[in-house]
Amino acid sequence: MEQNTTTTGGNAIDVLRQVPGVEVDMNGKVSLRGNTNVNLLIDGKSTRMSAANEEALLENILADNIKDVEVITNPGAKYDPDGMAGILNIVLKENRLAGLNGGFSLGTDFGVRNNASGQVNYKNKHFNLFSNVGVKARVRNRTGDNEQFMTLNDTITYLNEITTNDRNGSNLFFKSGMEYTPNRFHTFGFDMSYNDGGGKGDSRVDSDHRVDDILSKYYRETTGTGFRDGLDFTLNYDRKFQDPRHNLTFLASQSQGKDDHDNSFEMFLESGDPDILDFSPQKTARLNKNYSSLFQADYVLPLEEWKIEAGFKSTGREMDDDFVSESQISGEWSDYDSLTNQFIYNEKINAVYTQISLNKGMAQGQFGLRYEMAEAHSELVTTDSTYDNPYNSFFPSASISFGPAGIFQIQASYSKRINRPSSRRLNPFPNYSNKMNMRMGNPFLRPEYIDSYELNFSKMSRKLSITAGLYYRHMVDKIRHHKFVRDDGVGVTTYVNFDNTKTFGSELVLSGQLVKGLRVMLSGNAYVDAFDASSLNMAEYDADAIGLSGRAMIMWNLSQNTELMLMTFYRAPMDIPLGRMNAMSFTTFSIKQSFMDKRMSLALKVNDPLDVQGFSFEVGEAHWNQSGLWRWDSRYATLNWDYRFGKMEQSSRRGKRGGSEREDMDMGF
Repeated sequence: MEQNTTTTGGNAIDVLRQVPGVEVDMNGKVSLRGNTNVNLLIDGKSTRMSAANEEALLENILADNIKDVEVITNPGAKYDPDGMAGILNIVLKENRLAGLNGGFSLGTDFGVRNNASGQVNYKNKHFNLFSNVGVKARVRNRTGDNEQFMTLNDTITYLNEITTNDRNGSNLFFKSGMEYTPNRFHTFGFDMSYNDGGGKGDSRVDSDHRVDDILSKYYRETTGTGFRDGLDFTLNYDRKFQDPRHNLTFLASQSQGKDDHDNSFEMFLESGDPDILDFSPQKTARLNKNYSSLFQADYVLPLEEWKIEAGFKSTGREMDDDFVSESQISGEWSDYDSLTNQFIYNEKINAVYTQISLNKGMAQGQFGLRYEMAEAHSELVTTDSTYDNPYNSFFPSASISFGPAGIFQIQASYSKRINRPSSRRLNPFPNYSNKMNMRMGNPFLRPEYIDSYELNFSKMSRKLSITAGLYYRHMVDKIRHHKFVRDDGVGVTTYVNFDNTKTFGSELVLSGQLVKGLRVMLSGNAYVDAFDASSLNMAEYDADAIGLSGRAMIMWNLSQNTELMLMTFYRAPMDIPLGRMNAMSFTTFSIKQSFMDKRMSLALKVNDPLDVQGFSFEVGEAHWNQSGLWRWDSRYATLNWDYRFGKMEQSSRRGKRGGSEREDMDMGF
């Protein structure tokens, strides 16, 4: 990943968009092989345990601080079973060589995007000290066009909304730590990370709202500020025995953070029916506080061709989401009780696992079992409603492979996984995006359980590498969006458990050197999701969703010090239940010039030069339909300066929090 200049000056979201099989939408939501249920790790630690929300955390981590991205599509029992599609582990840089090493980076588009980052590391016989820091400031613009049409009780309603949104803000990410190794048997470690971000934004929504023959025109103006911060502490201890493969590790971490947003809304009627909506000014304040803790112990015992692993893990999460709304009536502000709520969510999970591995010549096998005891408790304070969901689960896993490593391998694997509903999906209190559309959670959602099967083939030669795979997933209690229209014409989006969903897919990755200095990587993914909602009497959801995407990357060394890189991505139009997602594509180009024996470099990056990146969809039933198009400022150019000092080689912190083994379609990138 360090050699990928198309991510220069970007953040972790830009890095993930380069990884085969991975997509990131305009809201920062990550998907793998078309599935958004991904267990995202940073240095082996789940972002679910971080003090920041996932999108904010990815925005705060600069690409220049990332060493590698590991993809594990069918992980073993030693890993958390969360993440139906698999695991993405973002590995941060750390220089493991003796002495003082590091680097600095500055980037700008000479306008609204500016960033700076640095890494410093010092290592001697007993101590290793490291720090990473990154800051970024930018302005983001987004436009949207949303259209709805409904026929209800002989009334025809049409709503068209044109949205413009401008946001500016800054992000900071800092991580520092140390390791103390008194001798070759003991290593003690500590690290802390801090992230914060904030800014303000303005938006305007212009609406044409027709009810039968009466057309009303109005617009809504919103101004808001938002700030977030998070703090994480981690302690770890590694005990090695005479055989360094024989080890015992302990890890404990604590995280806390908050997300604070304030918004004010004003609506103005230009023409039409003054009673069509409530045009009173409103204010909202939202404070989300979260805390998490983790303790785990892992033991590895090597026995000639065998290896036995066992471990324990305990996690706890607390989340308090407090939302207050006020409305101005006759010049006086008062509480808007119907839009005020406080939702508290607590989760505790205790797990034990054991895993046995065999490495005998060209054959390898791994078999494991994980057992979890989970308790989830949620409370809607404003209505004095509580919901409890205790459940216990077994998660078996198995993997076998055959072939000489680095030349040819065939691998078959299985794992059982889980997708726990998020607090946002559980919170039953309504959240209005506008007066005609609302979203609410379902506190009775059950976790999804997934049986995942894979068959992978890989062949490597001096100039060409081929990785091909087939995968099948069977999901029980699949969680899906469900939209319906109430008798008053308000569209409600919530979540329901389907009976089951089956996914059939294939993936192909080709990479190689065509001529000296010219490398090409091509990847593609195709899948079919078959939904079954018969028990819910929702025949309209009994449909197939077909997905097809591809990515191409060209890396050309024009000279010893000049590198050119081009990456392009395309996702074909995709049929989904109730509608269709239209095609999406983007391209990134970069050129990098190195100086001073490659200790210093300048890189120019052009993102989406054709200005085609966007997102659009169409959904509907017999009596309603909706379509939307969203665009954002994706076309820009940045210039980045980079300087390294000390020894140039770097390694990662891989293995501290999740094992160093690469399992199943792991395409370290």
